[in-house]
Amino acid sequence: DSGPTVEDVDDDVVVDVTASEARSADGSERALGVVLGLLSLAWKLAISMGSWVAMKTTDTALLGHVGSTELAAASYSDLYTSASGVFISARVLGIFAGQALGANNPKLIGKWLQVSFVVLAVVAVPVLALWAATYPVLAAFGVGGDAGTDSGANATAADAERR
Repeated sequence: DSGPTVEDVDDDVVVDVTASEARSADGSERALGVVLGLLSLAWKLAISMGSWVAMKTTDTALLGHVGSTELAAASYSDLYTSASGVFISARVLGIFAGQALGANNPKLIGKWLQVSFVVLAVVAVPVLALWAATYPVLAAFGVGGDAGTDSGANATAADAERR
């Protein structure tokens, strides 16, 4: 289409857009493009989360064959470390870095990464202390015996594995 053109001069950037391209940038075609872009990201996230569920299901099934005490210990440990480990997941970094990437500002991505490192280093100290105290905390909630001892050992091993 060689229709009339619209020139938009902003600083030293000249954008030459035909009239039909200007119309297609508005309305439903633009919304469809946004929806398709989101769906292209969503399926990757769905596979990632589904893989995590499949892995945990496999762990549970295998531990169930080992014994009920081991299954209980792993379940208590997973519950406790997941509840306290949420503070060190750093998911907000992806949000801020994504915004900086969308704004084509790589220096801001680096700044957010540095801020994230500092915040995570500060927050990780009490989380690691909580993980080290898994057995006493679970014992205070009434989890005792072999399941309590094993869950404390499991959380400490999970702590060492995550580092």
